[in-house]
Amino acid sequence: MPDCFQSLNPSPERADSLCAHPVLYADARPSIRDGDFALYRPGADDLIDQVIASGGSYSHAGMLFWDMMAGRKRLFLAETLQWRGGRTGLFSGQLKGWPGQWDIWRPPQPYNTEAAVDEMLTIEGRNYGWLALARVAVQHTRFLKRWFPPLSDAEVRRRRLPPFCSGAVAEAAGAGGFDPSDKPDSITEPNDLVIKATYICTPTGKTCRIGGSA
Repeated sequence: MPDCFQSLNPSPERADSLCAHPVLYADARPSIRDGDFALYRPGADDLIDQVIASGGSYSHAGMLFWDMMAGRKRLFLAETLQWRGGRTGLFSGQLKGWPGQWDIWRPPQPYNTEAAVDEMLTIEGRNYGWLALARVAVQHTRFLKRWFPPLSDAEVRRRRLPPFCSGAVAEAAGAGGFDPSDKPDSITEPNDLVIKATYICTPTGKTCRIGGSA
């Protein structure tokens, strides 16, 4: 088994080093489970995504799940995107556009993957959480965050406010019994999701080297 499939657990600050351990998607698929997190790591030329990452490694997050499609078991990504809202699609389609830029992380046990995926799928068709994203930006501004504290998870649910990408993942993970960080779900950022999770692999559609061997 390639080294990058071992239970590594680097801090978010070290997560960029994971790009040195890509594996072919065909080899990665058997190791990916329902409820795993997919974290997008922007390239050096993705200036907007670099800003969104706020100095961390990741600018976007979604949750993976398996389902049948045309008689075949396929891997899907559930996510919410700016201008598009909540949606699901084949994860292989994401890798075609951005191979080697998606890192897979897994919450620790106990973790109810069925409950987590069921909750994540409720994002489909919902609007993107622009207000939640704005509140995250406020938390990065020392003056403003004193006047605009984050909403509690209970208040967000009561008002049925839509989440942004990592907020949706955090909320779904919570339904599965895993709290990714000490922040409210509504302001959980992509880099917060990996604080307690375990790195699994970095799938790519391109031919690559694994542990120094072809």
